[in-house]
Amino acid sequence: MKKLLLILMSIIAIQSVYAENFKTMLRNNGITFQIDLDSIKKQGQYHHVVVAQKFNNTKTEGALKYNELRSDFILDCASNREYISRLSRYQNGTMVWEMANPESFKLEKNDSGMIEYICENEIKS
Repeated sequence: MKKLLLILMSIIAIQSVYAENFKTMLRNNGITFQIDLDSIKKQGQYHHVVVAQKFNNTKTEGALKYNELRSDFILDCASNREYISRLSRYQNGTMVWEMANPESFKLEKNDSGMIEYICENEIKS
C-alpha cells in the first residue's frame, strides 16, 4: 500500500511539474496566441515568458509536422524589447523539434503590441 501511495504521489508531482497554465491573448486567422502564465519569471530587469502559437491546421516543413510553436521570450518591459531564447514545435502536445537561439543575447524592438500586452496584463511588477 505504501508503494502504491508513493507511486501515485510521484505521478501527481511529475504532472504538476509539466502542467501548463495557458491563457489566450488573441485569436487571428486560424492561430491562437497564448501565454503560459506558469512560465513567467523575473530575473534581474528582465522577464522570462513562454508564448504559444496554436494553429488550427497542421503545418509542414520538410518532414516536420507541427500544430503549435512555442517561443521562450526574454522581455524588457521598460524598453519594449524582446529576445527569443528558444523555439519549440509540438504536434498534438508532443515536442517534435527544439532549437536554442544561436544568436548572442540581443534585445530587439517589438512594435506588435505583444510585449505591452504581456507587461501590462500578465506581469505583476
